[in-house]
Amino acid sequence: MKFAALFLWLALPIAGYATYQLYGSPNLIWSYEFRAIGARYDLTIPRCYTSCTYVGWGLRTVTLSAQAARCPWERLLKVQG
Repeated sequence: MKFAALFLWLALPIAGYATYQLYGSPNLIWSYEFRAIGARYDLTIPRCYTSCTYVGWGLRTVTLSAQAARCPWERLLKVQG
């Protein structure tokens, strides 16, 4: 049993690699575009986002259309190429 416990730490890297293969790499929001309804810098007015740009590993950027007029802070994306 002690011998098996030495390899227990491998579970986290294997789970991380499996998540990367299934869902893609983590990407964080870099910029976004929205329609201003009234004052552009008034934060009390709800914004309707139109596109979101994410940056991931290797400084690759991906621009996607907003989902339900929202841009999540992070997304798991499979980047081709």
